Amino acid sequence: MGVAIEDAYLPYDLLFYKAPDSLEVNIGSRVLVPLGKNNKPKLAYVLTISNELPDSVKSEEIKSIIEVVEKNLFSSSIALLFRFVSQTFLISIHSLLNKIYGTYTEGELTPIIKVVDPYAL
Repeated sequence: MGVAIEDAYLPYDLLFYKAPDSLEVNIGSRVLVPLGKNNKPKLAYVLTISNELPDSVKSEEIKSIIEVVEKNLFSSSIALLFRFVSQTFLISIHSLLNKIYGTYTEGELTPIIKVVDPYAL
């Protein structure tokens, strides 16, 4: 399964995980996956399902999805649209989905509340 990690800026394409037989995972599902050397649990969106891995991915490096958090957030047609937009406009799929779902903000945060006179507090 190819997934895009939520709340992360990763400058490359999808990460791949396998689904245990006990889980019903579909395109558009939001899943919990182990990420990195410490296997930190992270939320991710399933964008592709395939029985074959890309040539650049080694099967012994594939980790398993931990659990399905939400089903059917988007359809397979919308997943194809996300991939098309990512490739056409040269934005990583992780960044694109995080912008769409509002889970990650790039750059500097601007304060909403400004104190006019901090000494008056």
